[in-house]
Amino acid sequence: MAMNTGLSIKRLTKEFSDMQKKPSYMYYAEPVKGEMFEWHFTIRGPPGTDYEGGLYHGIILFPEKYPFKPPSVQFLTPNGRFETNTKICLTFTNFHPEYWQPAWTVRTILLGLISYMPVEEETLSIGSIMCTPAERKRLAKASQFWKCQTCKSIKELIADKMTEENKVNDDATPKEELPEFKLTKKVSRKPQEDSKISDGEETPDENDPLIQEEEKEETRLGVEKELEEIERNQKHLEEEKNQIFNNPAEIQLDEEKREYRDFIELQRQNATKKASRCFGFLFVLWIIIGISSMYYPELLKEIFELIL
Repeated sequence: MAMNTGLSIKRLTKEFSDMQKKPSYMYYAEPVKGEMFEWHFTIRGPPGTDYEGGLYHGIILFPEKYPFKPPSVQFLTPNGRFETNTKICLTFTNFHPEYWQPAWTVRTILLGLISYMPVEEETLSIGSIMCTPAERKRLAKASQFWKCQTCKSIKELIADKMTEENKVNDDATPKEELPEFKLTKKVSRKPQEDSKISDGEETPDENDPLIQEEEKEETRLGVEKELEEIERNQKHLEEEKNQIFNNPAEIQLDEEKREYRDFIELQRQNATKKASRCFGFLFVLWIIIGISSMYYPELLKEIFELIL
């Protein structure tokens, strides 16, 4: 797990660095302070739509196996297109791991969200809602004054991060091939072969190249992790071996310490035996004195007088 986490952090760090080098006018995203797997993003409503002029803020949560597993996405700003504080179902979210591609990035996700905002769905997917054009336009205007509990004022945020100068980067950036949007609901993968599938759901295809590629990648990561553990153990054993053969003085010192401990232990045992014998002698003497005081008090008195 640590290996997967390290790979994910490295990938996310690189993506954030790339976005810092070439900031966009249409979107911005950054990790929450102290938490690389949680990002807050802001996108502009696409021009020429009901969302034009809107500033829409949300959260992207990345799994520890990113980029081999898709993230989850949810909006925080009321927008008239998606529910707030609800994970939405799109091709590039965790609802559809079968369509996810490791080559996709945060930039891909944000561009996908912008392009998908004005798409009208015949059948609403999870997290989608329907609103009138007038309501969407009203929400677009209101979104400019919306504040995030973490990022504070979104309008102030974009004033520094999503400037007019960034349009040059948007024009110069090669156009990415956006994900093909799937409107099917999330597939429930049950282990039972005889489980029934309701209408409108699709069964995962084990022969799907994406699934096979994902399984191969997971297997490769597992093998690499085992090899790394073996190499680490071998290195540790080699260090211990070198320490033994390259430091004879330390070995001699350890032997002297053991001999000294053995000597002290022997002395302690002898002292314990002597104390036990002395205690036994005193106990017997006490008994003799007690008996003598009962049957020969005069004799005991004469003995004490002679001693004193």
